[in-house]
Parts: sequence; C-alpha cells; structure tokens
Amino acid sequence: MRSPAEQSEYYDVIVAKANYMRQMLDDLSMYTLLQSSTYDMEFVAVEGDEFFDMLLSGYQTLCDEKQISLDMQVDVTGEFAVNAKQMMRVVDNVVANAISHTAVEGSIGLSATDAKVVPSWTYDFVQQAMTADDGLYLIVQNEGKGVSEQQLTRVFEPLFQADMARTKAGDRGNGLGLSITKQIIEKHGGTVRMVSSEAIGTAIICWLPPSKGEENG
Repeated sequence: MRSPAEQSEYYDVIVAKANYMRQMLDDLSMYTLLQSSTYDMEFVAVEGDEFFDMLLSGYQTLCDEKQISLDMQVDVTGEFAVNAKQMMRVVDNVVANAISHTAVEGSIGLSATDAKVVPSWTYDFVQQAMTADDGLYLIVQNEGKGVSEQQLTRVFEPLFQADMARTKAGDRGNGLGLSITKQIIEKHGGTVRMVSSEAIGTAIICWLPPSKGEENG
C-alpha cells in the first residue's frame, strides 16, 4: 500500500505525462496543418500597440514561479495583419522555450517594438541582428549558457532539440515548437532567427511587416 505522499507523487507523474502527450498531439496536428498546401491562414488588421500589449501580457506569473525576472516592453505603432490565435501560439512557444532554458534568478526580456526601437536590455549581438527599417520586432531573450553556432543552424528543424540532456531529464518540449513558430511567422510574411552567445544568452527574433495600407502610407 502506497503512502499518501507516494500516491500524490504518482498522481503528479501521471498528470505530467498526460499533459505532455496532449501537447505533443496538438503540436503534431498543427505542424501537419501548416505543411498542407490547402491550409489558408486568415488574417485581420489590428492596432499594433493594443494587440501586442495584450499578446505579451500574462507571463509574469510563469516567471515568478521559477524566480526569473522579466523585462517587458511594447512600443508599436500602426496596423498589422495577424492571425491572433497563431500569434498566441508563437509567443507561448518562444516564452516557454526561454523559461525552460533560464536558471533560477536568471532574466528574460520580452518585447514587441517598432523596427527602429531597441529595448535597453537587449544584448549587443541581438541589436546587431535588428537591421530592418520598418515593421516590428518581436523578441524573446533569455540569460543562459547559449547555443553553439552548429546548433543555431538546426534549431528550427522539426524534432531537433539543442539540449538533449534537458529533454532526457523530462522537459516538456517535443522539438516541434520552434519549427511551428517559424512556419507561422513566415505565413505572416515575416522572418524568424535565433541568435546566441555562449555563456551569455540567447534570443529569438521575429520580424513582421506592416500591413500593406501602412506600408503604402
């Protein structure tokens, strides 16, 4: 007969495994859908400042639970054509990735800003990657051990995981999140890249173009 403590631990393991399987099935379904030539993503025009402020809010509690400090900045002007549900998936994916790779008492930066606005907390190598003159940058930066140059060339491949030790230790990631993120951003007409410096940190930088109406003035 198991003790109450053992039963509670056993229950927690079952719930964690069930949640992992549900997340994996959801990601596999989304990945397959994005690969389909018949999938037509729908977009709506949104006011950038209001939408991205809403999109980036709500992550403070997750960071607090792991004793991670969060810097957030939203400074966006103009309209953008987005699929709100898929952009929520993008931010959830990249923030979860950043949290899982940030140590206790580390820091994460989260921002959506006009292309020429550079958050003060961004690393130098992140600023150097911000070369666009228009549109907006969605940046998730985390303090940590960084990613090697070799791994950076593969991080958006499906099922690739840069930190295999973390995966074996039970991280909930399944190797599809960043690949899904890349496809969603590209369907928005944007680009995504990861930049990193070992022993300093890593950032995922998404660029989105302004709506055609804004672009044409």
